[in-house]
Order: sequence, then structure tokens, then C-alpha cells
Amino acid sequence: MDAVQAGDVNDVGVKVILPSTIYGSQRFYSEAFQDAMAIVRYFGKPDIFITFTCNPKWPEIISALNPQEQACDRPDLSCRIFK
Repeated sequence: MDAVQAGDVNDVGVKVILPSTIYGSQRFYSEAFQDAMAIVRYFGKPDIFITFTCNPKWPEIISALNPQEQACDRPDLSCRIFK
């Protein structure tokens, strides 16, 4: 968009490939898939898949937070409280 406004249309339509470090890019998901398949290849197919939803307002989490912190700032607390 900036190139069009500046009148430099030489770069318009040029394909941009985002690196795997950009969350949500095709290379990011491709690398995540390859990592998951490497784990399956090493350990074998999983027997069970568990997901867990945590409420950031649980008293255990709130009491462990420092003032001015939010639960999203401390994912380590959620993991520790779940154990």
C-alpha cells in the first residue's frame, strides 16, 4: 500500500514469503507440523490427547500473582497450579 501511495509500483505484486518466526505464517505451521511428526516418529503415536481450559480468575492463580500482574503474564502459574 505504501508503494502505491509513493508512486513506486515496481514492488507491487512481488511475492513475499514470511519466515517461520512469524506466528501464523505458512512456514510457522509447516515447521510446527514437522516438529510434531518428529515427536511422533520418536515416541510413537499418542494414546490419548488431553486439553485443559484454565480459568485465570481461580483463587489459586489470583493469590500467586504479584500486584500489577495478570494471569496472562504468568503462564508458569497456570502450569504449576494444574499439577
